[in-house]
Amino acid sequence: MGPDLPIKYLYTGNGLKLFYQSLLEACNDKDNEITRLNMAELAKKIEESIFANTGSSPYDDKYKTCCRSKLWNLRDKRNSEFVSKVISGNIKAEDVYKLTGDEMLSHEKYYQKQIEMRKMIENSVRYESDLVPMKLESDGSLSSCMSGGKKKE
Repeated sequence: MGPDLPIKYLYTGNGLKLFYQSLLEACNDKDNEITRLNMAELAKKIEESIFANTGSSPYDDKYKTCCRSKLWNLRDKRNSEFVSKVISGNIKAEDVYKLTGDEMLSHEKYYQKQIEMRKMIENSVRYESDLVPMKLESDGSLSSCMSGGKKKE
Protein backbone atom coordinates (compact mmCIF):
# COMPACT_ATOMS: atom_id res chain seq x y z
CA MET A 1 0.00 0.00 0.00
CA GLY A 2 1.44 3.35 0.89
CA PRO A 3 2.01 5.53 3.90
CA ASP A 4 -0.82 5.63 6.38
CA LEU A 5 -2.90 8.72 6.98
CA PRO A 6 -2.09 10.83 10.03
CA ILE A 7 -4.13 9.58 13.00
CA LYS A 8 -6.73 12.40 12.95
CA TYR A 9 -7.91 11.35 9.44
CA LEU A 10 -8.51 7.68 10.20
CA TYR A 11 -12.26 8.10 10.70
CA THR A 12 -12.96 8.53 7.02
CA GLY A 13 -13.32 6.03 4.21
CA ASN A 14 -11.00 4.29 1.79
CA GLY A 15 -11.34 7.00 -0.91
CA LEU A 16 -9.55 9.47 1.33
CA LYS A 17 -6.70 7.05 1.92
CA LEU A 18 -6.24 6.45 -1.81
CA PHE A 19 -6.21 10.19 -2.58
CA TYR A 20 -3.72 10.77 0.23
CA GLN A 21 -1.37 8.07 -1.03
CA SER A 22 -1.56 9.37 -4.60
CA LEU A 23 -0.77 12.94 -3.56
CA LEU A 24 2.00 11.96 -1.17
CA GLU A 25 3.62 9.76 -3.83
CA ALA A 26 4.12 12.87 -5.99
CA CYS A 27 5.88 14.78 -3.20
CA ASN A 28 9.64 15.02 -2.86
CA ASP A 29 9.67 15.11 0.95
CA LYS A 30 7.34 12.20 1.82
CA ASP A 31 8.73 11.74 5.35
CA ASN A 32 8.16 15.32 6.47
CA GLU A 33 5.26 15.49 8.94
CA ILE A 34 4.06 18.85 7.58
CA THR A 35 4.02 17.49 4.02
CA ARG A 36 2.03 14.48 5.19
CA LEU A 37 -0.50 16.68 6.98
CA ASN A 38 -0.81 19.00 3.97
CA MET A 39 -1.43 16.05 1.64
CA ALA A 40 -3.98 14.63 4.07
CA GLU A 41 -5.82 17.98 4.06
CA LEU A 42 -5.79 18.10 0.25
CA ALA A 43 -7.02 14.51 0.05
CA LYS A 44 -9.79 15.28 2.51
CA LYS A 45 -10.93 18.32 0.48
CA ILE A 46 -10.92 16.33 -2.77
CA GLU A 47 -12.83 13.40 -1.29
CA GLU A 48 -15.35 15.62 0.53
CA SER A 49 -16.07 17.64 -2.62
CA ILE A 50 -16.63 14.47 -4.64
CA PHE A 51 -18.92 13.11 -1.93
CA ALA A 52 -20.85 16.39 -1.63
CA ASN A 53 -21.21 16.91 -5.37
CA THR A 54 -22.09 13.40 -6.46
CA GLY A 55 -24.86 13.45 -3.87
CA SER A 56 -24.33 9.81 -3.15
CA SER A 57 -22.85 7.40 -0.66
CA PRO A 58 -19.29 6.03 -0.86
CA TYR A 59 -20.85 2.76 -2.07
CA ASP A 60 -22.71 4.37 -4.99
CA ASP A 61 -21.47 3.95 -8.57
CA LYS A 62 -21.51 7.70 -9.30
CA TYR A 63 -19.19 8.38 -6.35
CA LYS A 64 -16.90 5.45 -7.19
CA THR A 65 -16.67 6.39 -10.87
CA CYS A 66 -15.73 9.97 -10.05
CA CYS A 67 -13.11 8.83 -7.51
CA ARG A 68 -11.62 6.33 -9.98
CA SER A 69 -11.32 8.96 -12.69
CA LYS A 70 -9.57 11.44 -10.41
CA LEU A 71 -7.28 8.79 -8.89
CA TRP A 72 -6.33 7.49 -12.34
CA ASN A 73 -5.21 10.98 -13.36
CA LEU A 74 -3.48 11.79 -10.06
CA ARG A 75 -1.47 8.54 -10.27
CA ASP A 76 -0.54 8.85 -13.95
CA LYS A 77 3.27 9.07 -14.00
CA ARG A 78 3.15 10.48 -17.54
CA ASN A 79 0.97 13.36 -16.35
CA SER A 80 2.81 14.70 -13.34
CA GLU A 81 1.68 18.18 -14.40
CA PHE A 82 -1.86 17.55 -13.10
CA VAL A 83 -0.89 16.32 -9.63
CA SER A 84 1.65 19.15 -9.34
CA LYS A 85 -1.07 21.70 -10.08
CA VAL A 86 -3.28 20.19 -7.37
CA ILE A 87 -0.47 20.10 -4.80
CA SER A 88 0.67 23.66 -5.59
CA GLY A 89 -2.89 24.99 -5.40
CA ASN A 90 -3.11 26.08 -9.05
CA ILE A 91 -6.08 23.73 -9.16
CA LYS A 92 -8.13 23.95 -5.97
CA ALA A 93 -8.70 20.62 -4.27
CA GLU A 94 -12.40 21.50 -3.98
CA ASP A 95 -12.61 21.86 -7.79
CA VAL A 96 -10.97 18.54 -8.72
CA TYR A 97 -14.34 16.74 -8.67
CA LYS A 98 -15.69 18.76 -11.62
CA LEU A 99 -12.69 18.46 -13.96
CA THR A 100 -13.21 16.61 -17.22
CA GLY A 101 -10.70 14.18 -18.66
CA ASP A 102 -9.44 16.85 -21.06
CA GLU A 103 -8.98 19.36 -18.25
CA MET A 104 -6.78 16.91 -16.35
CA LEU A 105 -4.50 16.27 -19.34
CA SER A 106 -1.09 17.86 -19.57
CA HIS A 107 -0.73 20.64 -22.16
CA GLU A 108 1.27 18.30 -24.39
CA LYS A 109 -1.31 15.49 -24.29
CA TYR A 110 -4.18 17.94 -24.80
CA TYR A 111 -2.43 19.38 -27.86
CA GLN A 112 -1.81 15.86 -29.25
CA LYS A 113 -5.45 14.99 -28.73
CA GLN A 114 -6.57 18.11 -30.58
CA ILE A 115 -4.29 17.26 -33.53
CA GLU A 116 -5.68 13.70 -33.64
CA MET A 117 -9.25 15.03 -33.58
CA ARG A 118 -8.52 17.41 -36.47
CA LYS A 119 -6.98 14.57 -38.50
CA MET A 120 -10.00 12.37 -37.81
CA ILE A 121 -12.37 15.14 -38.90
CA GLU A 122 -10.33 15.84 -42.04
CA ASN A 123 -10.36 12.13 -42.91
CA SER A 124 -14.12 11.93 -42.49
CA VAL A 125 -14.92 14.90 -44.73
CA ARG A 126 -15.86 13.99 -48.29
CA TYR A 127 -15.05 16.55 -50.90
CA GLU A 128 -17.51 17.38 -53.64
CA SER A 129 -15.15 16.00 -56.29
CA ASP A 130 -15.24 12.59 -54.51
CA LEU A 131 -19.01 12.35 -54.51
CA VAL A 132 -20.84 10.17 -57.01
CA PRO A 133 -24.17 11.53 -58.23
CA MET A 134 -27.19 9.38 -57.41
CA LYS A 135 -30.41 9.08 -59.35
CA LEU A 136 -33.74 8.79 -57.66
CA GLU A 137 -36.07 5.97 -58.64
CA SER A 138 -39.39 6.86 -60.23
CA ASP A 139 -41.04 6.44 -56.82
CA GLY A 140 -38.55 8.92 -55.27
CA SER A 141 -36.50 6.29 -53.41
CA LEU A 142 -32.75 5.64 -53.48
CA SER A 143 -33.11 1.86 -53.39
CA SER A 144 -30.90 1.05 -56.40
CA CYS A 145 -28.18 3.38 -55.13
CA MET A 146 -28.30 1.89 -51.66
CA SER A 147 -28.32 -1.74 -52.78
CA GLY A 148 -25.37 -1.24 -55.09
CA GLY A 149 -27.10 -1.93 -58.37
CA LYS A 150 -30.20 -1.55 -60.49
CA LYS A 151 -33.54 -2.35 -59.02
CA LYS A 152 -34.76 -5.77 -60.21
CA GLU A 153 -38.32 -6.00 -61.48
